[in-house]
Amino acid sequence: MKDESSKVIYAEVSTTQTAKAINQMIVNGIQYFKDRFGIKIVRIQTDHCNSFKEVKLAKDMGFRNILKVFGITHRYCIFKRPETNGTIERHHLTVTKELRVAVKLVAKNNGVFGIMDLCKRYLERFNFRRYHSYTYRLNSKVHKENDIPAKRLEYLKSLPVNSNVII
Repeated sequence: MKDESSKVIYAEVSTTQTAKAINQMIVNGIQYFKDRFGIKIVRIQTDHCNSFKEVKLAKDMGFRNILKVFGITHRYCIFKRPETNGTIERHHLTVTKELRVAVKLVAKNNGVFGIMDLCKRYLERFNFRRYHSYTYRLNSKVHKENDIPAKRLEYLKSLPVNSNVII
């Protein structure tokens, strides 16, 4: 999940891709954005993946119920308009590139639980320590690595509270 305004991300490692696992990830992501940053998600945009379509959800209406409980509207990406889903696809490529070698090493030594721990550490690094374009907007000079978490949190708190998330 990626917030369009703040560029904050949330990700989880799962051994299955069932509707139940996806729904749990979405709930965890919503709570992460709210608890960690005070961001209330008002809209979720997804592609036309079977996990989000009515046919797949007929057995498990959890996704629609989650949206209803949290007061979130759902919209699909527009067909044949790759730019509507381009930011999340670009994000997936970036994460894959940055974690490719680490995941192989961790999986070999520690298995799935090691990868889950790596994912949590990567989220912390991406959301707080990794250089983003916001760094250059805050100040004309590049900040030291240690200065970034405080500046990032300050920047995130200055953004609108309601936000759109892309899955």
